[in-house]
Amino acid sequence: MDVFADGDEILVEVALPGCRRTGSSSSVPRRAGGAGRAPLPRRLASAAIQRLEIPHGHFERRLALPPGRWSLVRQELDNGCLQLLLAGADRT
Repeated sequence: MDVFADGDEILVEVALPGCRRTGSSSSVPRRAGGAGRAPLPRRLASAAIQRLEIPHGHFERRLALPPGRWSLVRQELDNGCLQLLLAGADRT
């Protein structure tokens, strides 16, 4: 997970190899993050694993946000990466 802050905006980028748009979700109450499922290809169901580097199965990542109210401005899944753009409001 990569996190970039610029003024009152935070961009969170999470690598999600193998995930489709319908297989991931995100939320922004007091934490930002994403969850989803990256299944193994069906044709490999009976194969013996020799080496496994790409994460598969259910996953969830969470990130504590700075104090204040945050809203999800944009959510985009492109080329295996989920980008969440958050904007802050009424921060103290």
